[in-house]
Amino acid sequence: MLNKTDVLLRNQLLKYKGKTPTITAKRLKLMRTDIKDIIAESKTLLTKKIDDLAVNFGKVEGTFLGDLIHDSVPDEVPISFIQPAPSQLIGAIRAKPFNNETLQGMISTWATSKTKLFTNAVQQAYVQGQTIDDVVRTLFGTKALQYTDGLVDGTRRQIRTQVRTAMNHFASTTREVVYEANKELIKGTQWVSTLDGKTSLQCINLDGKIDYADGSIRELNGLRPPAHYNCRSTTVPVLKSLKELGLSNKEFSSSTRASMNGQVPETMRYKDWFAKQDDTFQKQVLGKKRYDLYKTGKFTFDKFVDDGKTLSLKQ
Repeated sequence: MLNKTDVLLRNQLLKYKGKTPTITAKRLKLMRTDIKDIIAESKTLLTKKIDDLAVNFGKVEGTFLGDLIHDSVPDEVPISFIQPAPSQLIGAIRAKPFNNETLQGMISTWATSKTKLFTNAVQQAYVQGQTIDDVVRTLFGTKALQYTDGLVDGTRRQIRTQVRTAMNHFASTTREVVYEANKELIKGTQWVSTLDGKTSLQCINLDGKIDYADGSIRELNGLRPPAHYNCRSTTVPVLKSLKELGLSNKEFSSSTRASMNGQVPETMRYKDWFAKQDDTFQKQVLGKKRYDLYKTGKFTFDKFVDDGKTLSLKQ
């Protein structure tokens, strides 16, 4: 959809090519108005599109989570699973910020930065006596480089990152609403990071940490994915034991979790999994200097972050 917006903007700019190649004051005014109107319309469409996507994604995620819990619990355990209403999901998704920004704020930021990018390019071309073709080339790049050398390509990369992060936000928020609605069965939330070489130091440190609904354990202090842009972490529900449910002294059967090199026990945390990997991999993840500190045994992963932020080597 955003690519279509770029096509509209490009065509609208080229429409003003006339007998004189440079941008006149009159053309400048018309072009700035068109840029503002096209992006404003795109913002409205994008808001509706993402709202619809959030609702539909929330339904799918909620259903998936319900099926997951049913499959995890023995047949003899009576489950009355509550599926939250779509209005609950979209309300939570809209209200809860991620990366210090709400979903609506993210869209507004995109529209503002996009408008500024285009109007500044046109304004600069007017001042410097450039042609409309020059503006289009600056914004959209050249065919020879597959249009990756224009200013617009940076905004495309930005929106890809934002959408990926928003999708994680949809999933994470939906899960929290589901956990809250099913407190009779679910007693807490556990953070799950991806076991591979791309996981951030922040998420490595969070892997396996738990918040209990009654506040008895608060290792996450309410933090939920996404922890940062392009975050791939998720959460799983911590189910009450069969004893806590008043059914049996037995425990649920153990399971596994995925890693880049195969299934591992579900109780294995990133730090333990990392310790089993070879030196080349460890050095790739940490970088040489952090790797050297880690290998001394004095610097554990928690030493590399503080208050959710990765520390510099000097710090």
